[in-house]
Amino acid sequence: MFLIEDDQQGWIYHNSYIIADNNEAFVLETADKWWIVETVKEIRSISNNLSIRGKGDMRRKGIIQHAIEKGYCKDDDDFDFAMIFSDPQIPNSFSPELRDGCTLNMLKENRKIITPSLMM
Repeated sequence: MFLIEDDQQGWIYHNSYIIADNNEAFVLETADKWWIVETVKEIRSISNNLSIRGKGDMRRKGIIQHAIEKGYCKDDDDFDFAMIFSDPQIPNSFSPELRDGCTLNMLKENRKIITPSLMM
């Protein structure tokens, strides 16, 4: 995570990434110089928004304190990465008509038979 944390890089970016192999998967999300990681426990879909709710499994040191100092949350228990760094605020769940809801529903319905062609 050195490049994300290095203030001298000269760029900022908010995005989501799935990092996976045959054994495990993670979602990495960035917001400016801040980052958070969540282990995928079952199925996961990402789209054009931040999706990690709460504190994640790993995060850049100081992110929660930064959010408290900026008034984005009250304390450690109130920290919600996606809600804090999203504008406008994201819903708790997405409509099946939207890309997020559509892909997540498709993954749930086809849990045992997911193929690249199914997802195209």
